[in-house]
Amino acid sequence: LQLDGELATAHAALGLVRFGDDWNWDMAETHFRRALELDPDLASARVHYSWLLVLLGREEAALAEADRAVATWRARFVVTGAALAYFMANRYDEAIALCSECLDVHPDYVFALYLRGQCYHLKGMHPTAQAELERAAELGNRAPFYLGLLGKSYGEAGRRDKALAIVAELDSQQQRQYVAPHCYVYVYHGLGERERALLHQEDAYRDGGQPLNYLSPYIRNLFSLDPTHRDRLRQMRLNV
Repeated sequence: LQLDGELATAHAALGLVRFGDDWNWDMAETHFRRALELDPDLASARVHYSWLLVLLGREEAALAEADRAVATWRARFVVTGAALAYFMANRYDEAIALCSECLDVHPDYVFALYLRGQCYHLKGMHPTAQAELERAAELGNRAPFYLGLLGKSYGEAGRRDKALAIVAELDSQQQRQYVAPHCYVYVYHGLGERERALLHQEDAYRDGGQPLNYLSPYIRNLFSLDPTHRDRLRQMRLNV
């Protein structure tokens, strides 16, 4: 930007850094808006901006940005990114429709697959959800994030043994690689062990976990019932 202050992609990239790494909502919005002023067709920036707007409680504006992104460019990331905005706004049927549109063309696209699995889970369609999340975990080389989502679904569906097996797998992976604390949050929340989940969430807060982890409908009620973590959300200017 020092070389070219009107480079839309640079503003978009810096907005994403301010959003996902710095949690600086004002600067993130400034750069996303500037990027879109310079290039209204920059659909990826519009998707990222929609996520920020959902987190700030401005859902109507968020979904308008998501819809415009998809109307501009129906690339798989853009369509699924728009689905994520609908998912965070608790609009699961619309999110499923967008994920399905993507998966019809790209059946192995993990982003769309695990997101649709979460939607099915939250609609109470546990066997369907677990089939999707199991496939996502395999396609994602059983990375901790996918395992955490799968473990939560097992736990809330009453499959405690399988959820605990996921915890054991995360423990094993932690011996040789980084495992983000929120992966444990998902599983323990699914098992109904709120206090244990919140302890790991405090680790995630200190660890600088992505803001999207805090307001996913998948774990939102974990925070809304706990005054300490409601205070954490207020510190981050997020809405429960």
